[in-house]
Amino acid sequence: MRQQRKADLEKHVEEINRLVKQANPDISSSGEEEDSEADDSNDNGEWNGIKDDAPAEAEAFIDQEDEYIDEDKYTTVTIESVGISKSGFEKAAGAKQDDDDDAAAAAEKQKREWTKEKPKSDRPKKPKKKKFRYETKAERKMERVKQGLKKKKQAQARKGK
Repeated sequence: MRQQRKADLEKHVEEINRLVKQANPDISSSGEEEDSEADDSNDNGEWNGIKDDAPAEAEAFIDQEDEYIDEDKYTTVTIESVGISKSGFEKAAGAKQDDDDDAAAAAEKQKREWTKEKPKSDRPKKPKKKKFRYETKAERKMERVKQGLKKKKQAQARKGK
């Protein structure tokens, strides 16, 4: 019984490995190479990191925008391909079009020359703020009387209906 289960398990593992190799031949072959390289580096006593024999293939350009809902909040997430180098992140080849749009927007927003005729024509003048002052005793009393009359009129309208 144990031997049969062990044989079934081995058969299943081999089948899964075969399917994985069919789906991603690069992953399975590179994983075996890394293991053998790791064994070689252990013999020397010093680890030099993972060696990258072939340059990475250009991945498909990803430019995707999704909307996620989290407790009544809508969040828009933009996913795009980037390249990583020592200088920092670089946008992928497909994103160059966005860079052109950004450059055009920056050209429109250049500093304008200041002239004495129209120094601040972009923004309208705000009206001057009225200085705050407390109400006098008489003003407060008048306000209370007005509110009382208003409430009395509303109460009569409710009773009248």
